[in-house]
Order: sequence, then structure tokens, then C-alpha cells
Amino acid sequence: MIKFTKKVFVLLGIISLFGSLSYATESVAINERTNTSYATLQEAFSANEVRAGDSIKLLKDIDEINEMTNVAENSFSSILIEKDIILKGNGFEIKRPRNYGGTLFTIQGGTNVTFSGVVIDGQAPDWKQNFTGLPNQGYIEVPVLAGSGDISATNSSIINKGNLLFSESIIKDMVSYSNSAYGLGIKSLKGSTLTIEKSEFRHLGGKGFNGGAIYTESGVKLKVKDSIFKNNAISGGHYFGGAIYIGGGNDEKLPEIENTQFIKNHAMNGGAIGMQTAAIIIKGSQFIANTVGNDGSAIDIRDTTNSQLQKDSSYIDNTIFSGNIGISTKNQSLGTINLASYHGKELNFNNCEFINNVGAMGGAIGDYGNKLAVINISKSLFTKNDADGVFYSQNMQISLKDSIITGNISSNGNNSVASILGNSSFTTESTIIENNGNLESLAYSTIWIVPYDNGAHTQIILKKGTVIRDNTAKYGAIYAAWHKNNKNQKTTIIMEQGSKVYNNKAITGGDDFYFLRSTSNTDTCKLNIQLQSAANMNVKDQNGENIVGWFSDRANNRHSPLNPQENPAPLTIGVDGTLNYTGVASRAFALKAATKDQTPPSLQQINQQRIKRNKPILITFTGSDNLKIKSLELIGNLPEGLTLQKKEISDRNREATISGSITRSGKYPLSFIITDFFGSSSVMNFDLVIYNPSNTDINTSNSGTSQQNQSIDSHGTGDNNTEETEQNAAETKSSTETKAEDKPELVDGKTKYQDTVIFNPSIENGKCYTRREYLGIKDSEKIVTSEEFKKALSFLRTYEMTMFDSVDGFAPKRNLSREEAAKIFSNFAINVLCRKPDISLSVKYSDVENANPTLKPYITLAYQLGVMKGSGMGDGEFRPKDYISKAEVNAVLIRMILKSYLDEQTSGNKMWYSEYNKVATDLGIINQGAGAEPVLRNNVALMLFRAYKNQVFDWRDIDYFSYVLNSRDLFVK
Repeated sequence: MIKFTKKVFVLLGIISLFGSLSYATESVAINERTNTSYATLQEAFSANEVRAGDSIKLLKDIDEINEMTNVAENSFSSILIEKDIILKGNGFEIKRPRNYGGTLFTIQGGTNVTFSGVVIDGQAPDWKQNFTGLPNQGYIEVPVLAGSGDISATNSSIINKGNLLFSESIIKDMVSYSNSAYGLGIKSLKGSTLTIEKSEFRHLGGKGFNGGAIYTESGVKLKVKDSIFKNNAISGGHYFGGAIYIGGGNDEKLPEIENTQFIKNHAMNGGAIGMQTAAIIIKGSQFIANTVGNDGSAIDIRDTTNSQLQKDSSYIDNTIFSGNIGISTKNQSLGTINLASYHGKELNFNNCEFINNVGAMGGAIGDYGNKLAVINISKSLFTKNDADGVFYSQNMQISLKDSIITGNISSNGNNSVASILGNSSFTTESTIIENNGNLESLAYSTIWIVPYDNGAHTQIILKKGTVIRDNTAKYGAIYAAWHKNNKNQKTTIIMEQGSKVYNNKAITGGDDFYFLRSTSNTDTCKLNIQLQSAANMNVKDQNGENIVGWFSDRANNRHSPLNPQENPAPLTIGVDGTLNYTGVASRAFALKAATKDQTPPSLQQINQQRIKRNKPILITFTGSDNLKIKSLELIGNLPEGLTLQKKEISDRNREATISGSITRSGKYPLSFIITDFFGSSSVMNFDLVIYNPSNTDINTSNSGTSQQNQSIDSHGTGDNNTEETEQNAAETKSSTETKAEDKPELVDGKTKYQDTVIFNPSIENGKCYTRREYLGIKDSEKIVTSEEFKKALSFLRTYEMTMFDSVDGFAPKRNLSREEAAKIFSNFAINVLCRKPDISLSVKYSDVENANPTLKPYITLAYQLGVMKGSGMGDGEFRPKDYISKAEVNAVLIRMILKSYLDEQTSGNKMWYSEYNKVATDLGIINQGAGAEPVLRNNVALMLFRAYKNQVFDWRDIDYFSYVLNSRDLFVK
């Protein structure tokens, strides 16, 4: 029997005291009302003494399961909160245990819970997104890569079934690859209420779920105020909402977001917010630098099946959208705000700013839904956005009032302000000025209107107070057309009194307006133009008939009323192929063709020709116009023995050939006139001198200028391969192009041309290569060449396609080998067109061992550029010493300037190179077909020069930015 003494009781008391103190120091939380401390959070929430309204305050950082619950570790699922309580962080953090990835808190339905000052740390600080090496088109999935020490969650941190107020709290550093982790921070279920105030959600991300930070099911009452969502991201599939996913809203109350920042969030759709609800209220918020792999870099709004919500309107007020990017910029990413099958009543913007946003379609707002979206915008600013239109609409009714749209561009070559398609309408009483000033990435138009589908009706209404001025594009401030061969399309343009469209600049046509009739179904498609507030105006057509109130299209068919309009400057309307109608009204107004349409056509100038009597004559020359040629005619008669053949190459290009022979010597003046569709014309005169072989002193003066003898007795194509062709009429065709102001000068014994004669102004020097200093070309005393060849050699020398600066050194009479072609073509691709080789491609040709060692690197480079491939895929034969054929040279040239292959299928008489010959002929690179015959170095130089100098190039993004032919879309389907 133990005998207790007084000392024993004292000792027991001390042990008891210290035991109690030990328990207190290990407590994780305390009830502020009862002052009771608890060893686990679960106990703090569920103890019998806990009452509704109690505050539970943390006493330490929590990072172990046994601090959360007293159940077995492998049995823990989450902390269940079944009472109305307030959890206070008290400066401490709740950290995800390393051996637990599931839900931390589950809030039971019907409870009212507040998290105040709580910090939840997912302990995944090192996960990141990898944006490198991604394509620029399609659905772009940006990988989310976990750090080596990151804990991977398997479910949402908080599942809310009740009413949660999340105040002055933080959820941070979480990553998950589970499709159960919807709303990695908070998942709020149907019927619940979620209110977030002065809180922060940062660095929450993963793959396979919607809502990087917050996920709400349909029927949740959501309000977010004074909070920050930053660096949250989800990846994979078609998941929505890098920061927040809203699943359907609530019948009674719309989701509300106020004074909240969304910064650098990312998702496949809805970089910051993805919505499966048709209505929302956003006030005083900022969406900054969010990104998306598909649509809606800031917000993506989808349709809802909730009929009540379909009747509600959205309101976005006093909110900034800046620097948001759709990374799928190649004809894919749609809208900083994307509306997909939108079915709310209206979407209203007031006092908002859209600045520096980038996407493929819709720098500010875009839709591709089949349900009507009504968009009302007032007192807002749209500037420095880059996309196919600030607005891209397939089914929107856009109303723009008291707003400013300025400084927007379309670097993908589309439309800088609006693309209006389908059954869309665009009504404005705002200011649209100075858009697309960047000529390197010139927009197609400022506002583009195309019905697109069968039976569609697009319209634009310029209301009083509208100002559209000082915009730059290829085809005018307002461009209207019909799409393909669809029927029953209708376009309406209404310009009300007091609206102003003036001083816009179109590079190709239609400064203010441009209309293109581009469908074969002309009988069913209608163009309705109404310029209101008519004034007295007398406009007559070529037959003297008054055409007031009518508008003519390309086919000269007349359409709906067109009345004069008060304007601060003449209104310029460009119509593809129409007659030039000009009228004088009592107020300043003119209806006329675009600036470019008033440019007269041009005829290739020919110098005096000296030809021996009875020798065959073949002289070919061309004419061109920026729009359409009406006729190319001889003035007077041809000398006896000659015939004239005319060929219509395209609407814009004609070719004439004089052939035959003359038996009588003498000087025969010849004149030709070319006339365009608008009646403008140009005349070309030259003398044809026929002399006897024994009488070479005949007077051959032409305007006081003595001409050198030229032997003209061959084919006149400039690109055949015989020496006879080179010396005779083929080259004479080229030599006749020299105008007086283009004649060269002799500098230090070298022929030197003006830069304007050699270089193409549409390809900027120094863009990717700075041309070698041009010092001229040394002519040959033995080899007869044309002026065009010497220009071509000058061009090749300055772009390092040849090292020779003399005719003799270049050896123009020798056939070109494939290894030599590899150098010329590689330098043309890189130095002229700014192409980039794919250095990851390896080349293992079996027959290049004996190739010229100085040319071997170019054989590899030509393959990596996709210019020359030999047989196989870099592992067959290159045949370096073989002569390259003319068809191969031509095909390589066309592939390079179009940045595309053409149809190479063979059938019947169609050869693999037939399509390339057609294009080269249209472009004036060759005048006769190219086949399997070897090609002279002379003629390769000519073909390269014509492919460069005589074309217009655009700086365009096709895989990457480089120079491609301006008219590429005519040839590449």
C-alpha cells in the first residue's frame, strides 16, 4: 500500500500543472468565447461547447494531419465544419501536409462560416508554366510543370456547401493534376453562397480541371470584392477560367466582381474568368496580362441553359483590360472577352478601357456563337490593341456611343477596328481615328463587313457624331463585300446626317469606302448604301445618264439609293472595277474611285530597234494597271509583213508581241496606247529601223539620241536557254525597259544604276540583312548582255548571291549547276526574304563528298530552308554537279516568294511544274514555259531579279514573320 505524504501531493500537483502547460503549448486553436484550446482544428469546430457565432483563432502554423484531426492518418478526408463559426488566422498559416493531397475543409450546407485573415499554403512554390517551344496556332496547351519539392493536391482546398465569407485571407502555391481539383482554392457547390473580400489567390494551378482558384457550380451566389487573383493557371483540354470558373449563376442574383485585379492568369479558355452563365456584373476591376491558349484572354462567356439567366443583362463598368494575350495568334484566339453561344439579354460596357490586348480575332470582344449577342458600349477607350478587329462579330449587334477607338493595328493583316460578319450589325456614334499606322503590318481594312453565310444580312450605321478619319489600310476605312458563292447575302451601310468619314488612306483602293462584288450569285446578293441628307447633285455616267441615288458595282449593276452627304472633305469611295463617277454638290462631296484607281496604266517602254532586212522580228512588251486594263491597242497600222498578237494575262496585265519580217529598209515609227477601266491611258512610242546588211549608216536617230546596233532575230522571251536567245530579241525585250531617268552612269569603269532601278522599296534594307555596298558592275567586251541582266547582276552582288561584280566573272553563258543554285537560292531566301533555316534538320546526302567545299554548307542550308531537297528527305542524292533545270529554278522561286508549295500532281499533259509556270507567267518572271532543259546563269539572274524587283511584298506572319508576295492569296488556296 502506497503511503501518500504531503510532499507527494505537492509533486503530483506540480506534474499536473506542467502537464497542463505542455498541452496548452501544443494546442493549435482557441475558442475566443470560452477560452478553450484544442489540439486539432476538427476538435475546435465540433466540440460540444462550440456555439453558432464562435470565433476560433489559430495559435500556431499547422502542417501535420494530427494537428488537423485525431483520426488515423489514412482515414482523414477533410475537416468538417457543421456549425456557424469564424476562423481567424491570427498571423499563422495552414499548410498542406506533405502526406495529404485531399480537401482541407468541407463546409456543411446551411452553415454560415467566415475565414478571416486565414493563410492556406499548398506548399507547391516552384511550379511554373513553360511557354517556350509552343506553336502559334490551334489549341495551344501551355504545360504546368511542378517543382521537385512541390506537394500535388488531389482536390479543392475548401468545398463550400453553405455560406462562406472569405475575408482578408490568402490561398497560395498549390498545384494539382487531378480532374477532381475543380477550384483548387475554393469549390462552391449548388445552392451555396460565396463572398470573397480583400483576399488574394495566387499561384494556384494544374491540369485537368476548371477554375484555377475558384470553381462555382450552377446556382451559386458569388460576390468578389477588393481582391487579387494573380499567376493562377490551368492547362489541358478545353478547361475554363485560369482564376475563376462560374458554372451557371443564380436565378436571384448575378455573379458580382468589384474592385478586383486579375493579373497574369492563364487557361485554355477564359484566361482570368470562364463562365457557363450568360450574365455577370463587373465594376472597377482590372484584367492585366492574362493569357489564353484558345479564346477569351480575360473572360470567356458560354451559353447557359438557365432560362431565367438568359433574360438577364451583364454590366461591366469602369474596368480596364490591358495587355491580355491570346497566344494562339494564327487565326485562332478570339477576343479579350469571348462570347461563345452567348444568350444573355445584353452585355453593357461603360467607361471601360481596352489597351494593348493581342489576339487573332477581336482584340477587345469577339464571338463565334449562333445566338444573337447585343453589345452596348459607352464612354470607353480602345487603343493599341492588335487583332483581326477590336471587335470580331459573327452574330453581335454592337452599339458604340461616345467612345474612342484609336491606334489599333492588325499585324496579322486583317482589320484593325471591326470585322462584322453574318447577321451582325455595327452602330456607332463615336470617334474612330488613326488606326493602323504601322505600314509593316498594314490592316486589310479598318471596318470589314461581309455577310458570309447564305441569307445573312450585315449592316453598319454611322450615326450623328461619328467621326472616322486618318485611318490607314489596304482597302479603305469601310470595306464591304460578299463571301464566296453564297446566295441571298445583303449588306446595308447607313451614313446619317452629321456623321463624318474623311481623310482616310487606302494603299490599294477605296480611301474611305471600298466595295467588292466577289460572288457569282450577283442576282441574289444586295448592297444597300444610304447616305442621308441629300443635297442637289448632278452625277452622270459615260452615256450622259444621271445616276444620282444609284451606286454601281464591279459588273456595272446598279443598286440601292446613294445620296450626297455633308462631309468636311470629299468622300472617297473605291469600287473594284467600276467607272469613275464624280459629282459636284452644293456641299463638299465627291463619289469617285479610290486613289490608286486614278493612277494611269503603264506600258513597258521600248527604245529604238535596229533589225536587218528580211530577218525574223519578235518584239514582246507588257502593260499593267493597278486594277483592270480595258484595252491595249496599236495607234495606226503596222508595216507590211508584221502582225500583232495580244494576250490578256490577267485583269491587270496584258502582253503584246510584234512578229514577222520586213523586206524594205527604213525607219518605221510605232505607237501603242493602253487604257484602264476608268479611262486613264498611257502611250508608248518607238522607232523600228530596218537596214540592209551592207548599209549600216542609215539615219537611226530617235529624238536626237544615237542608239547602238542591236541584233534582234530570235525569240523575245528573255528566259530561253540558247545563246542566240541571249544575244538577240529575248534580251532586247529586257533592254527596252530603260527609261531616261534610269540610265546608268559609268563610275571607275563600272556600270552603276540608281538604287530605285535595282532595289524593291517594299523590302526594307536592314530588316534582316543590310545590303552590301553597291559599286557597280564591270561590263564585258566579249559577251553581249542586256541592261536588265546588268541590273540583275547588280542585285545578286549586293545581296551576296554571287561574289562576282563583272559580267565575265559571272559567266552568264554557262549553265547553272545544282550546287551553285543552292548558294544563290539560300542567300535569296535569307538575305532578301528574311527566311529562317530549321537547324534541327540533319542532312546526309550520299553524293556530296566531291561537291565544291565552298558550296557544301549551302547544300545543307538549302535543305533546312526547304528550298532544295534532292531525292529522299535529306538522305538521298543531291546531284551537286548536275545542271539544274529551268522548271526547277522556276518552282523554287515561286515556292520562296509564296512561302508555299503548289499542286505538283501530274495527269495527262499536266507536269509537276505546270502550276509554277502559270504563276511565274502571271507575275512576268517568265514569258514561255519552263521545262527540263538546263538553264543559263544569265537567265537565272533575270528570273531572280524579276521575282524580286517587279513584285510587291508584305511583311507577314506565316509560321513566322518574313517577306511574302503581296498577292499570295490569289495563288495559294
